Amino acid sequence: MAADAQTNEASRHHAWSRCQRTQQLQQPCEQPEHEPRVQPHQQQCQQTTDLHASTAFHATVTRLGDELTALRECLLSLGVLSLEAFLAQLHRQRFEKVLRQHPCDLGSFSDVVQCGAVCLATSRFIGPETAAMLGAASRPASSAFRPVLAALRVAFTKIYVCSSEAGLQGSAERYDPTQGTWQALPDMPRRRCEAVVATLGNHLYLCGGQDGREVLKSVDRFDTATALWQELPPMTQA
Repeated sequence: MAADAQTNEASRHHAWSRCQRTQQLQQPCEQPEHEPRVQPHQQQCQQTTDLHASTAFHATVTRLGDELTALRECLLSLGVLSLEAFLAQLHRQRFEKVLRQHPCDLGSFSDVVQCGAVCLATSRFIGPETAAMLGAASRPASSAFRPVLAALRVAFTKIYVCSSEAGLQGSAERYDPTQGTWQALPDMPRRRCEAVVATLGNHLYLCGGQDGREVLKSVDRFDTATALWQELPPMTQA
C-alpha cells in the first residue's frame, strides 16, 4: 500500500511538471519595448515644416540684405558715409574674422610690410600700380613701398630688346624713353631668335625659338628690377 501511494505521488508530480513546461512553451515570448514608430504622414509633416522654416530664413536674409544695400545707398547719397571708409571697415572685419578662425603669430600688417624682402617681392608680383594703391590705403605700407615703387616705376617704363644672330651670344638692351638713352643689359643665357616673348609682373619671358641649329624648348626669364637672367624648366614641346 505504501509503495502504491508513493508511485501515485510520483506520477502526479511528474504530470504536474509536464503541464508546467507545456504552459511555459505555449506562452508568447515577451517582445522588447521599442520607441513608438513615426508614421509616414508625420514624417511628411515634419519635412514640410523644415522646408517652410528654411524658406522663411532665406527670405529674411534676402530682405535684410536688400535693406542694408538701400540704407548704404541713402547714406552715400547724403554724404554721411564714405564708400572707401565703408569698404575699408568691411575688409577689417573680414580680416579679423579670418584671423580668429586661423590664428597666427606673424604680427601686424605694419610689421610684415616693414620687411624689405617681403615688400619687394609683393611689389614685384602685383606691379607698381597696385602697389601704389596699397600704399595709399595704408600708412605703414606707404612708407615701406615708397622706395621700392621708385625702382619699380623705372623698370616698368622701359623698352626691352633682345636679339641674337647665328654664332653670336644673345644680347639685351633697355631703352629709357624719358632720357632717350639705351642701356646694355647682361647677355641672354643662350643664343635665341624667333622666340615668343611674354611679360608678367616685372619679368620678361623668352620661350622657344631656335638657335640656328635646332628648335628650342628652353625658357629664360629676365627680372627687370634686378637685371638678372634666370633659366626656367623647359617646355614639354619645342
